[in-house]
Amino acid sequence: MKHNRSGLHRGKMLCNRIACINFKNLKPQAVFWEGNLNLLVGPNGAGKTNLLEAIRLSCGFGPFRKSVLGDLVSWGEEKAQISASFEGEESLNVTLFLDGRSSLSRDGRRTSASELRCHLPCVAFMPEDLSLVGGSPAVRRRFVDNLCAALNPLYVFRLNEHHRLVRHRSKLLAFKEDDISAVRVQAPLAVWIWSKRQEAVCYLQEEVGWTSELSFPFDISLRKGGCEVEGDLLEGFWESWENLRGLERKSGVPLIGPQRDDLTINVLGRPAKYLSRGHKKRVAISLMMAASRALEKRLRRSPLLLLDEVASELDEEGKKILFRYLLEAKWQVFAATASGPIQGWPGAVWRVDDGKVAKLSG
Repeated sequence: MKHNRSGLHRGKMLCNRIACINFKNLKPQAVFWEGNLNLLVGPNGAGKTNLLEAIRLSCGFGPFRKSVLGDLVSWGEEKAQISASFEGEESLNVTLFLDGRSSLSRDGRRTSASELRCHLPCVAFMPEDLSLVGGSPAVRRRFVDNLCAALNPLYVFRLNEHHRLVRHRSKLLAFKEDDISAVRVQAPLAVWIWSKRQEAVCYLQEEVGWTSELSFPFDISLRKGGCEVEGDLLEGFWESWENLRGLERKSGVPLIGPQRDDLTINVLGRPAKYLSRGHKKRVAISLMMAASRALEKRLRRSPLLLLDEVASELDEEGKKILFRYLLEAKWQVFAATASGPIQGWPGAVWRVDDGKVAKLSG
């Protein structure tokens, strides 16, 4: 195992090649990456974010947004293919076929996304993730869920199962039908998801101090949807449900469960939503860095970071601090910006234009 400067033991995995056929606007081309830090520059719509998304998909994670898989295929084509090679502690060759459904293979054998996520932890930060601080609870739930999905192979399956149960309960409540049978199924599933989210938030809390030079000190905690009862989670679920059962029937909406969770973020005892836009971004980036470090510790694997316009609202001092942390961590990073090469970027620079990729420097 290797060590980074902070003393963490981890396996090193690098994406050294990616090739796309009929994926969004990317032209058929194999790109061979060099080194840990890669900056993609080019105008809006050139394909930078699509390239980041292709890397994310090849690591076993879903699209950046809730897209229909068929929409990822180039206009007028029936199917798309992404192939990627990863080298380091082990060698992995991943191929993904998209044609309205997805099919993954690892070294020529069919595999699952959950298996790949354990080998290839990946953390993405998109422009909309700025609303981690001050935005809707759904953005923060998605952030925690992405961390949980990388930590636990079963998480996505059970989360989707819970979503289906909540939709089923919503229909029953809308038609004034008895939903107790569905609640009995939901309760242990909700408790399992709560336990995994709480575990992930504890890991984050352990790491947020690492980037103390980047943002104000802050605290985070999980607020369980509709459940204010402390102690045993299952007992808390049922007690809260009993208390809100009448209101659920009146509103026609399930009020208990992970679908209503939130991640609370407080800076110096006050909600972080009152920070300036620039400081909100610093806190959001610190959370992303904390998630990456938590993955590295728990999975013993170096995470791969995908950063879209991550430096757009940081001042020069903030950029210097961020770049220093990225160098210290020695993770592989793919960052994208439409503003051109960033002064002080300590890695390779690639030009993306009209779906084509060419190396500029580094």
